[in-house]
Amino acid sequence: MSLSHSPTRIAASALLGVTAMACLVAVPSPADAAKPRRNTVYKAVFTDPVYEVTAAITIRIGDDRTRVKKVTAVLSCEAGTQSITAKNVRIDSEGFVKEKGATHLDGRWLSKHKALASAEGDPAKPCGGFYMQSVAHD
Repeated sequence: MSLSHSPTRIAASALLGVTAMACLVAVPSPADAAKPRRNTVYKAVFTDPVYEVTAAITIRIGDDRTRVKKVTAVLSCEAGTQSITAKNVRIDSEGFVKEKGATHLDGRWLSKHKALASAEGDPAKPCGGFYMQSVAHD
């Protein structure tokens, strides 16, 4: 048996060939996150039919597509209303998140015309403690 045909040498050659082929296959780069349009307002109104809580979310984008100029969520229910507002929130590749006390606002762009927006109000206030999420459109 010659050294060039040994089982170890064949296995090593096969592994090297597979590794070389894997290097030649183009790996697609991750798609860029969708970005909002400049000077655009995105709105969503949605209701949780079980708890009868309605959320109206408005997201305003100014000249800078990397910042939310202002985001407002108004939660309404039989007990009253609660308003949550945040200004000048940075948008990164994941979207935006703003937590203020016991409240939470976030969103990420599905396309330049749609954002998945969500809000959770302060549990100590009317309509609080419910996580509401829907698609906002421009």
